[in-house]
Amino acid sequence: MIIWLCVNAYEGELYASTHLTQKGAWLAALGDLLSFLNLDDSVDLDDFRERHGIDPGEELPEHTTRLEALSSEELSKVFHTWSEYTWGNQCGYMVQVMQRQLEG
Repeated sequence: MIIWLCVNAYEGELYASTHLTQKGAWLAALGDLLSFLNLDDSVDLDDFRERHGIDPGEELPEHTTRLEALSSEELSKVFHTWSEYTWGNQCGYMVQVMQRQLEG
């Protein structure tokens, strides 16, 4: 049986969640990532752009509850775009999605 892992590290602490679907793992990873970036439905993306030195005209991916409507492939692309803004952070933050084979 294939399972999906969402593995996180933050300030030296490791934690993980297991998921039966790839989409569930991507949603968990995105939820954690967006929380780390302080992005939720109420956040003004113009403020985020200013804090991160992003060109005002640059398109940013989805960051709201509408993520659940996306496919696994689309979620992966959104995740990788947002994760670029965590590179070089000072908290040791990291999140990954991995596939594993579970044997009984």
